[in-house]
Formats: sequence, structure tokens, C-alpha cells
Amino acid sequence: MGIVWFVYCTYQSSELAFGILNMKLFFASASLAGLSTVAARTFTVYNACPFTIWPALFTDLHAGSAVPNFKTGWEAPAWSTVTFSVPDNWTAGRIWASNKLARRNCDFSRSGGPTAQCLTGGCNGGLECDRNTGTGVPPATIAVVKLISCPTSFTNVALDCSEWTLSSNPNIPDNYDISLVDGYNLPARISNNKGCPVAECAKDLGPNCPAPLKGPFDSTGFPVGCKSACFANLDGHPQDSANCCSGSHNTPQTCPSSGVQYYSYFKGSAFSVSSLRSGSTSSLTAIAMKLFVASLTGSALLSSVAARTFTVYNACPFTIWPAVFTDLNVGSAVPDVPTGWEAPAWSVRSFNVPDNWTAGRIWGRRNCDFSKSGPDSCLSGGCNGGLLCDQRTGTGVPPVSLAEWTLSADPNIPDHYDVSLVDGYNLPMRITNNKGCPVADCPVDLGPNCPAPLKGPFDASGFPVGCKSACANGNQANSPNCCSGDFNRPETCPPSGVQFYDYFKGNCPNSYAYAYDESSGTALFTCPSTAKADYTLTFCP
Repeated sequence: MGIVWFVYCTYQSSELAFGILNMKLFFASASLAGLSTVAARTFTVYNACPFTIWPALFTDLHAGSAVPNFKTGWEAPAWSTVTFSVPDNWTAGRIWASNKLARRNCDFSRSGGPTAQCLTGGCNGGLECDRNTGTGVPPATIAVVKLISCPTSFTNVALDCSEWTLSSNPNIPDNYDISLVDGYNLPARISNNKGCPVAECAKDLGPNCPAPLKGPFDSTGFPVGCKSACFANLDGHPQDSANCCSGSHNTPQTCPSSGVQYYSYFKGSAFSVSSLRSGSTSSLTAIAMKLFVASLTGSALLSSVAARTFTVYNACPFTIWPAVFTDLNVGSAVPDVPTGWEAPAWSVRSFNVPDNWTAGRIWGRRNCDFSKSGPDSCLSGGCNGGLLCDQRTGTGVPPVSLAEWTLSADPNIPDHYDVSLVDGYNLPMRITNNKGCPVADCPVDLGPNCPAPLKGPFDASGFPVGCKSACANGNQANSPNCCSGDFNRPETCPPSGVQFYDYFKGNCPNSYAYAYDESSGTALFTCPSTAKADYTLTFCP
């Protein structure tokens, strides 16, 4: 089953996701039970904006009849999430959301069409957009499929939209991209759970938008959109325009990018067109990224205060307690976040991380009670300390899934990152980034099918919330399972000598399954330090 996350309100400089989150495990109980397949793909729309928006959904029924199993419009309070099923052959589909004024500040008691009900981003219809004519009103940041063409003849308002054509044919890939053809109103990103390229426009184009394109504006005069040169009708001939690729300019040969006014401004926002093999039945993640604001009206942007932004998203349907540890024997740079916090289901937290964070790790703790102290305060993943792990000794107690990083400020040395099962497993997790570098993950719940000698600990219902490593279950001083003693080199500690290696690596091929797993080629991942990647860690992806 593929799953798509669409998240509103994330930014290049302050990463807080509005997005479609991927590879979401569904559970029959509050415990991490099994994955339940209900459709070929699952989309989750998450509003990480600190205000209410009204997302909308549209399918071009002239291109295909398959439609998502969901409403065409809904109210999304701040930090809210909805999940719905999408057919494998959804064609010419789009989801859009609004910036400060686009399908925000809506009043559906009014009549008069898109511009009367919502100041920007409205549609034919009301709260639920008309299934045949309810496309969003430009200017719009759009995640587009090549079968879609967004209208360019509407009223001067702003819209954010993402569009897909999925494929159930193994010979035809899914197609997706971020489009600024209809202008801009929100940063946006599409990522996925199969390591395919990221499509994005990760900047707020409003404040620096060229004067002829800037707007609309909120009540404080802040620009919440940036029109395309076509939509702004700069050359006065929309039916025969190089900006619109219309009339005598309607072929790629007669409409080169050099003839489109302000092309460089938009293209400088680094969005890309991508394709994804349909046979992977992937999840796509579309993230519309919105800069934080200094006031409720959003009249000022949050300035960047660190080289990297990390986002930790709890996609589990239960509370966990993430923890952060830095090996201060290796480096002194530490993230700008407490060493532990409570993360309710579906919650997200973003924080700054120094460019040279070294030997850092993040993990999740389960079933915690901090009226007790020390590692035993949590059923799994506990640490020395309490809610806040001790900065020098507060590493996670096995079995525990670990997300690990060593970042680099040196342009000649890449970032290194991995998902490690060397200390066992206690939660599914995934590391993604905004630069198209590889995904590291263990998206499978390894507890239920864990080999009997390794299974546990167990919650009050008897459900296994962890799976120990073979090392933790044996003689740790001189063991091929631990690569210790006589087995402390790659040559003397091959994976063939590690018990149950195939269980961990087979289920989570993009993870570190034992101490010398680099030889697998899918354990330790790198990203060019010059890319200055921001990273997202998703629990229960």
C-alpha cells in the first residue's frame, strides 16, 4: 500500500510541515499493531499552519473517473490531520491550500462564487468545491501532473495546489511536480517514501516578488501571493503571449524560457519535475511550506537562525517521547531543542541544528511515566534522566531504533545519516530531506514477528513493543553478534555470522542492521554538505 502525506506550512529556513506524510502504519489498537491495507494509496493532509485553512480537492473528470474517497473541501484547524484513500489510477488530480488569504478567512454563508466566499483560493461551490468546475482560483503554487493545465483567466487571487496522475500500470510511472505556472501563494514540496526525487518550491516568493506581479495583500499590506507573468497580463495579449505560451507561442520551440518575463525569479526557487515508478505503489509527500509569522496576520517572516532545520513528526496514533543526544566527547555543537519532550499523536516540532552537529541521535520512547526516574521510566527507549535526558549519559536504552547524524560544514565532507537497528528496534522511523538525497528508514513494525529469543518488551496487553538485537541477547564481550572481542573487524564480523541479521535487514533494507553493515551499501547514507539539507524524522512513517 502506498501512502501520501500533504503538509501545509513548512519552510526552507524553518521546517514545519504542511504535507502529505508517507508510509503510515495503521493500527487496530493504541499499540503498534499491524498494517491494514484499505486502498492502493493513502493520502494524509496535515495543516501545520498556526491558523485554520480550507484545503480543497479536484479531479478532472474529463481525464479520468477515479476519485479519492473524500470530500472536495474541508475545514482544517491548525495542526489538524485528515487521511483518505486514493485509487491507484487517480488521474489529473489536485489538492490545493491557501496562504494567509487563500481559502482562509472564508465565509461560506455568502453567495457569489469563489471570490465572494473566500478572499483568495476560492472555488465554484462552497466549503465543498463543485466536482466538475471547482478548480482553485490563481495565482497558485501548484503541484502538477503533465495531464493538468491550471486555468489562467480567473480573478486576481492566490491559490496553492498539488496535482498527481497516479498509475496502476507497472510500465507507466506516477507523475508529479510543483508548478508556478499559475503563480505562487505558498511554498510547496512533494516527497515520497521510495527515495524518488523531491519536487519543491521551498521559498516564500511574496516579499521579494517583482512589483508588477506582487499580491494580493493582506490587511497589513503583506504580499501573500506572486502572480505569474501570464496571469498578470504583462504584455497585454493573453491569447497570443510569450508569457502564456499561447497563440503563435504555443510550442516549446516558440516559447523558450528566455522569452518568459521573470522566469528566473520563479525558477530560482528550485522546483523540479519528477516521475515515480508506479510499480513501487509508493506514498507521495506533498509539503506546502509556509513561513512562520511574527503576528497572527502573518505580516512578517521568521528569520533563519541556524544552518539546518530538523523536523520531528510523530505520525504514530499515540503519544511518544522523542529524545536527542549528542556525544560531547566528539563534538560540542548541540541542537536548539530540549533533550526530551512529549509528542502527542500527529504532532510536529521543528528546531535548529548547527551545521557541524556531530555524533547526534534522535529516538522515540514509549509508555513513559516520569514520576519514576532513570531509564525505567519508559517501557522502551528510556534514558538516564527523566523527560529530559542527561546531556552526557542520556543515551537510549536498548532495544531502541535510532536516527543518527553527523553533519558537516566542510564542503569537501558530506553529511552522514542512518537509521540504526544495532541496538534493536522499538518504533518505525524514516529520515527524509529536502535535497533529494537518499531516504534512510525502517518503516516496518518489527515487534509482532520478532524472533522469539529477541521479542519484547511487552506492554500491559502482551503486545511486543520492541525487538532486541542478537547482540543484546548474548555475550556482548566476545560475540560475532556484537562484532566485539575476536570479532571486532569487518573481516571477522560478516553479516552471515550475525544471528537474525536477515530478519532486520530483510524487513528494513535501508537501515543499519549490525555494526559493520556499511558493506550492504544501504546502511549509511550521505548528502553533500554544500546542499545544506534540512532533515525530517518521521515516527511511524
